[in-house]
Amino acid sequence: MFVFGIFTKRNIRDRWVPLVAILSPVICLILDINSKDWFNGYVFSHERLIFNALFTFIGLCLLMRRKTD
Repeated sequence: MFVFGIFTKRNIRDRWVPLVAILSPVICLILDINSKDWFNGYVFSHERLIFNALFTFIGLCLLMRRKTD
């Protein structure tokens, strides 16, 4: 969320931000639990932080308000 606020100055739909903040770590947890099966034995370590930030950034980008002219 910090990176999103620094790099973009767009408005977002605020009421959906908690959903993104909760879903992002849940998706990372699902990836972490199933990584051995899905990725041929690969186990995530600190990559989870990068994925969490990526999922949060993408989720917030999906919540951007469209410009009305």
